[in-house]
Formats: sequence, structure tokens, C-alpha cells
Amino acid sequence: MYQKLRGQIEEGFAQVGAGIYRFRWVVLIFCMAFILTLGSFLTNITTDNSNDSYLADDAPASIVYETFRQQFGQDEMLLIAIEPPNVFTFEFLEQLKSFHEALENEIPYVAEVTSLINARQMHGEGDLLIVEDLLEEWPQNEEELNALKQKVMTNRLYLNQYISSDGRYTTVLVRPDIYPEQDETDGTLHALDGFDDQTDSESLSGAKKIFFPPEKKQEIVDALDKVVRQFNSEQFKIDVAGGFYFTCRITAMMKKDVAAYLMVCSALIFGLLLVLFRRLAGILLPALVVVSTLVATFGAMGLFGIPFSISLQMAPVFLLCICVCNCVHILVPFYQSLAEGHSKAEAISDAFRFSGLAILMANLTTAAGMGSFMAAELQPVRYLGLVSSMGVMMAYVLSLLLMTALLAIFPSKPPGSFSLNTTGVMSRCLVAAGELATGKPWWILIGVLLICVWSVLGISHLGFSHQPISWFPKDHEVRLSSELIDRHLGGSRSIEILVDTGRENGLHDPDVLAKMERAIDYATSLQEENLKVGKEVSFLDILQETNQALHQNDENYYSIPDNEALIAQELLLFENSGSDDLETLVDSQFSMARISLRIPRADRSLYQPFLEKLNSELSTLFAQVAEVNITGIAPLLGQIFFAMVQSMAKSYLVAFLVIVPLMILLIGSLRMGFISMIPNFFPIIVVLGVMGWLGIPLDTGTILIGSILIGLAVDDTIHIFHHFKRHYDHSGTVSESVTRTLRTTGVALLFTSVVLGIGFLSIGANATMTNSIHFGYITALGIALAFIADIIVSPALMAVVYRKKHTSNIHALEG
Repeated sequence: MYQKLRGQIEEGFAQVGAGIYRFRWVVLIFCMAFILTLGSFLTNITTDNSNDSYLADDAPASIVYETFRQQFGQDEMLLIAIEPPNVFTFEFLEQLKSFHEALENEIPYVAEVTSLINARQMHGEGDLLIVEDLLEEWPQNEEELNALKQKVMTNRLYLNQYISSDGRYTTVLVRPDIYPEQDETDGTLHALDGFDDQTDSESLSGAKKIFFPPEKKQEIVDALDKVVRQFNSEQFKIDVAGGFYFTCRITAMMKKDVAAYLMVCSALIFGLLLVLFRRLAGILLPALVVVSTLVATFGAMGLFGIPFSISLQMAPVFLLCICVCNCVHILVPFYQSLAEGHSKAEAISDAFRFSGLAILMANLTTAAGMGSFMAAELQPVRYLGLVSSMGVMMAYVLSLLLMTALLAIFPSKPPGSFSLNTTGVMSRCLVAAGELATGKPWWILIGVLLICVWSVLGISHLGFSHQPISWFPKDHEVRLSSELIDRHLGGSRSIEILVDTGRENGLHDPDVLAKMERAIDYATSLQEENLKVGKEVSFLDILQETNQALHQNDENYYSIPDNEALIAQELLLFENSGSDDLETLVDSQFSMARISLRIPRADRSLYQPFLEKLNSELSTLFAQVAEVNITGIAPLLGQIFFAMVQSMAKSYLVAFLVIVPLMILLIGSLRMGFISMIPNFFPIIVVLGVMGWLGIPLDTGTILIGSILIGLAVDDTIHIFHHFKRHYDHSGTVSESVTRTLRTTGVALLFTSVVLGIGFLSIGANATMTNSIHFGYITALGIALAFIADIIVSPALMAVVYRKKHTSNIHALEG
């Protein structure tokens, strides 16, 4: 019954091919209209590699982070470290002032630039509180210059904020403004407009604050780079770090890499097509399908507002390979049929009859493997699943419709020579491998088992990691700058602690402020391996400074007043001094405050235990006094690490649950459907083992390999099992069926595996970032292992299962 059903389906595909040939112009016009319609949305594509883009908007961590930003504005700042021969010289301070002013004047969308030039200093004169810039009065002589140095190096607020503890480095902090969605006045909505005289709801209801889209951040970074190039010298060494500066540089590197390996991959693959088909049509037709698929897929991204990201950088090469493989599986039987003397219409029907069902199932399983990423916790990985599965199905449709229509329209001569013949060296080698597998199947399977045991031992050493700074080469300026700032200035990553008392003027309560002080002490004492707080900032600094200034600048009064009325009075005096520094640290009703912690970059696996300890302590400390939430870039990265582990488990499970039923449906046997997954999981187990033995971690790039390999490996298995079953139904012998399968289908699969291998090798060979290098090479290894498994492990399994079945049938007849 199954054999009859399969025959009907294959005949149905032949009729589809005949229909495309008959209505070729209609099909061509439809395809072109479809491609051009989606292509019109290409200009809408954006790029987003920001840290907050990794989590879905409805994720709890994202909600808390967005609440924080709506209240306090951007937490991502550009931190610029400068190393002169000596910070405290007239020449350097003059140059620092020029650099500071250039940043203010030449960088767009900047809310504030702070450095030693305008660092806050406070002192009292009687009952007056004076708040002014540090260099409000320029030093006139060496004595005043030395006094300035003494003032800076003894000010605890300046250390690791504007000057390193050893005095070698000074910093400039650039805080970007927000980018409002709407405006009813002059087009600008600042993070805390109305700080003095509006309630929180009033200040936030005018317009939702939308922060800089990636293209605006890139404008800032481009302008900054231009200023840095003007000033950078041996006497004024500049290093830059900061969240979106880092992501903008990753984006620029990603775009360069994608262009490089897409170009190399295309040249190599289309060169192979020329060798295979030895005719221009064998290159041009697959090339048209590739371009059309990419235009349609990325146009759909623009239509649905899906941003391009580092997780999607493999999609162009991946879809290129899928398109070429589809085209090869159609063109090979088409040209073979022409060579046998059939007409073009008959050759198209023959090609669809021979490969149509297998190509459909292969594309469905590939789409299912990639679609499994849609169950991931990471938003870019979800997008990868959606875009890739959508692209695979577009590649399938366009390979069948567009290429077949073009074959029907343009002349096609029978090939004078053909590289994929059934008697060549490649074919003989594949047949020999199949004979070895069917002749000694148990030896093959025992060898596979031993390799799997070795791989499992390697997997036990496999770890998870998400440390984007390690993606850069060790000598790259971004990595060197980040490491320098981590070593000498306490880091550039932020942790934000939100303390919400839930009542107006709750921050005037001395008990709440005492707990905040204890929270800061605990946070700065906490350490997880090399991860510790390098700098902390809160409104307590302002309050302590104010209290000291109002007590004749006596250092003994650098403390929090123990009287609620005095606290309120001192904060009011500071507000009336003309400084707006409180606006980014507390809300307008003094009910909510932020404590900003700066930490160095570290492996994201360290963030989670660090934050868990911090959250546990703060929850206990503020119990029944205030609600505490921890957010910021570092906690988001910690959540990304946790989500990455969940994403891997979900994607593997979904891929298995979707692909296995498809295999059972195609093969027509429940038992063989499960058995056919052995050669598909073998390459995944081995590559994970190799990663473990080599110390390559699972990160946001390499975590994709497993599901990708499942989707791609199943393609070859489908073709092997599909054609084996067809030959076995006719011959009834395993060895002859395997030989026939490998002599025909095996050679085509070798070519498609080489195409896929070249695609991913081009990523590894041309990428700059190490995560992409690992991804490319390891995926290519997995593809090679998948092909080996299909020509050796699959025949061995068939030999064991079908010989046992054959023996059972003989015994039944004898009985």
C-alpha cells in the first residue's frame, strides 16, 4: 500500500512538472511579481546587535529594564580612557579641554559629556552651597596645578570615574540622549523633563521615550571615531569602550565578514557547478534561484520588521547552499533524461518524478530543523528560525517553479559530457564504501559506538559561554581597549539597582538611606572569580558631599544625615544650586532611586551567580521597606546566558519531535523512521565531543550547530533511504539496493555535501570574529561526518535490519 501511495505521489510530481512546462510563461510572471513585491521592502531592513535585542520584549528582564530606562534614560555610556605622559600638566589639560569641546560639538544626539574639565565639585560658604565645575577656574601656576592634582586624587568620587587610581588614565564619559517617538514642542523629550514640578505619571505620559535605533547609534560612533582620529597620538592615547560602541563595531565587522564569505562561497560553488554541468545554464539558472531567494527572504524581513543580527549572518550562505542543492537534484535527472533522448517536457517530468518527493521532504525537514529555533528564548535566534525556515521554503518553491519555467523557455541541449556519471571514480568509491558497510555491518556499528563513547566523554567537558569581547582577535583595538579599561578603570558594564519605596519622599527616610549604603558596601565587597564592582554611583554621593560642604567642608561630615527634615533640606539646596545631576539618579518625587555599579566584562556564566547573591542579600535587606529590582546591561547578559541554555534544549527537542514523524512518513515504517535518525544524530554527537575536547564553548553562535546539522543531515538521509526503498522494493536484496542507490543518488549527495561544506568553510576561513570561525569550521566538519554516516552507517543499519527481516520471512515460508 505504501509503495502504491509513494508511486502516486511521485506521478503527481511528474504532472506538476508537466504543468509548469505547459504554463511556463504564467509561472515565470508569477515568480517575478512575487520576487519584485518582496524585494521592494529590502530598504526597510535594519541591523540590531544590541544587548537588549537578545530578549523578547515581554521577557521579565526586558520589562524591568525598559521600566528603568523610561524613568532614568540611557544606561549605556561611552567611556573614553586617555593615557598621557602626565595627566596634570598645562599642555595635557589644554588638549583635554579641546577634546572635550570637540566631543560636545561634533557628536550628534549627546546629552552630556563629562570629564575632569566639568566634573562636579562642591563646597560651602556659610549657609550657601556652591556647586561648580572642577576647572571652573583654570590653574595659573605649578602650585595651583599640584593643588588640583591633590584635590582630584583624594576625591573618592573621581577615582575610577574620571581618573584611574594610579593617576595614569583620565576619562571622558559621553551620555547619549534619548530618541523620542513623538514631540509636541521642540522635538526633544529628555529622560526626566519636568523633574522639578511633575509627578511621575505626568512626566512619562507626554510621550513614550524610544531610545536610539541602531542607525542613530552608528552615527554617534562614526562621529566619535572621527574625533578620536584627530586627537589620538603617542602623547594622547585614546581607548574607547561602552555597550553600544562595542555592538556597533561588532555590526561593522559582521557586515564586512558576510560580504567576504558570501563572495568567496559563491565563486567556489558556481565554479563547481561549471565543472559539474560544463554549460553556462548550469551556473546561471541556480544563480538566478539564489538571488531570487535571497531577495524574497530578506525582503520579507523588511516587510515584517525583522532586524539583521549576528545570529542571522549565516543565513545568506545557508540559503545559497540550499538553493544550489535543490537545483542540482533537479538538473541532474533532467540532463540525464535529455541524454537518454527524451524531449524537454519528458525530461522535466522525469526529474520531478525522480526527485520531487525527496526534495520536498528534504526541504521540509531542513525548514523544521531551522524552525526549531523559533522555540528559543533568545529573540535573534527566534528570528533566525523564522527567516531560515521561510527562506528554505522560498528556495524550494523558486527552485521548482522559477528554474523549471526557465528550463522550459530557453533551449536545452543534451549534455555532451556529464561529471555526475554512474561509472566514474567517485561512483566506484561510494559503491566500495557501501559494499564494506553491508558486508561487515556489525564492525561498522561497533566502530560508530566507540566513536560516540569518545565523543560523549568530550561532551562532558563542554561548557556554555557568552563573552562577546573574546570574539574579537586578541590584537584588535576594541578588545585591547576594553581590557585596558577593565584593568585600570573598573570596567564598562553596568548593573542598575532600582530601589522603590512606593511613597513620595520615601528617599528622605534615614533608615532607607542607611540600607542603601549597606547595599552598596555589600555590592562592592562581592566577588565571583575575577568579577567585582569597580565603581558605584548613587544620589547618596550627592547627599554626602552636600552634608560635608555645609559643615565647613569637614571630611568627618561626609555622611548621611540622620534627620529626615535635614535630608530634605540638603537635597533641596542641591537642586536649587543649578546642578541637574539628581535627575538621572532619583525620580521627581524622591520615591525611587538607582544605584549604578560598573563592572568589568567577564564570561556571562559568572554574572548569574554574582547577581543571585546580590539579589538575595538586597531582598533581605530591603524587606518591607522598599521594592528592589536589579537590571542593566550586565543582568541582561546574565539572562541571555540562561536563555541560551534553554534555547539549545528546546531547539533540539522541537527538531526531533518534528523531523522524526516526517522521516517515518517518508520511509513508511515506524521502526525505520527511528533507525534513520542514528546517522543524523551521529555527526551532532561527534562535533559536540570535538568541541569539548578542543575547549570550544557553546555560545550564541556554536549553539546553533546542532539544529542546523539535524536539518541538513536529514536531507541526505532522506535521499538515501527514499531511493534505497525504491530499489529494495524491486530487487529484494540489500547489497544490490545500496549499490544502485550510491551509484546514482550517492554521487549527487557527494556534490551537495561538498557545496554545503564549502559554504560553511567559507564562513570559517573568511570570518574575523572567533565565534563565526568556530561556527563555520565545526558545521563544515558536521556536514562531512553526516555524509560519511549516510554512505557507511546507513547501509550498515539497512543490512542489519533488512537481512533480519529477510531471514524472518524465509523462516515464515519454511514454517
